[in-house]
Amino acid sequence: MLRGYFAIPGILRAGLVRGRSPVPARFLNLCLGPFLAVLLSAPLAAQTTGELSGVVSDDRGQPLAGALISIESPFLIAPQRTQISDKVGRFTFPSLPIGTYQVTVELEGSATQQVEEVEITVKKTTNLHVRLSPSTVLDQINVTSRTPVVDPTQISQSQVFDLEYLETATIGLLNRDYLDVIK
Repeated sequence: MLRGYFAIPGILRAGLVRGRSPVPARFLNLCLGPFLAVLLSAPLAAQTTGELSGVVSDDRGQPLAGALISIESPFLIAPQRTQISDKVGRFTFPSLPIGTYQVTVELEGSATQQVEEVEITVKKTTNLHVRLSPSTVLDQINVTSRTPVVDPTQISQSQVFDLEYLETATIGLLNRDYLDVIK
């Protein structure tokens, strides 16, 4: 009935004129072929990733919010990805390429924790529980002080200059003449 032409049942039926499809088979193969290939390959591409999730807690098991979690791997396009743990200490890195990762967890006041060779597998969630202990190294803080430009003890808007100040100050030189400026 439809020789040399391609007809999709139910779709092109309305376009049939005297028993023939208005769309040639070659045209449909050229247009629908690549479209169907891309459409069918999308689920296959999604299957090449995994997920890393976990919890950051202190040495007593209490969740730690605000911890910086960094992952590094040669499989990443960017050299490093980072997340911050939420209020219950959780973090998630979705859609990671499969491979081996190095995980670093940092929090101010706690010792930095590194976990080597965390394996991400296809379509699986790798769970990681990291316990941070308090930092044993104390940072040294140096405090320096400078003399303020403004005297904070003075609260008046005027100042009285005594004779001793005027004689020793550079503006109170006795031998000063306005003509010295021109010379």
